[in-house]
Formats: sequence, structure tokens, C-alpha cells
Amino acid sequence: MAYKEVKKYHIGWRHAAHSGLIKMFYAGTGDVQIDSLAADDYMAMVDILRNEAPIYYDEVAKVLATHHEAVGEGESN
Repeated sequence: MAYKEVKKYHIGWRHAAHSGLIKMFYAGTGDVQIDSLAADDYMAMVDILRNEAPIYYDEVAKVLATHHEAVGEGESN
């Protein structure tokens, strides 16, 4: 798998089609857009993008993931 680190993203919801879209931008290596996401899939991905860091995406396997987080690690404020 070839994971790329996601540096920025934008999200959108097509209310007439009842589907979401997410566009993720990589550091200096382009972007990927994911269209026609069902509400549950869309919300799961948005939750990861908003609440985790760093985030990686594999365009071939279609996997959005974190890497090497310690077990029980909480978010710091």
C-alpha cells in the first residue's frame, strides 16, 4: 500500500443526491476526491479527518488511516 499524508481537506454534502464528497490534499503531491459517499461513510471519514492527526490515505486500497498511535492515547487540549 502507498499511503500519502493528508495535509488539508474540504468536505461537501449534496442534499439533493443525499451524498457527500471529500477532497483531500497531499503535501506537494496532488489531491484525491471521493464522491457519492453514503451518509454513514461520509460521517465516519469526516470524524477521522477532524479528530485524528496525522492522517494518511491510500488511493489504491481506498483506506483512510492513522499510523502508530499509542494505545489509550487521549487528545490533548
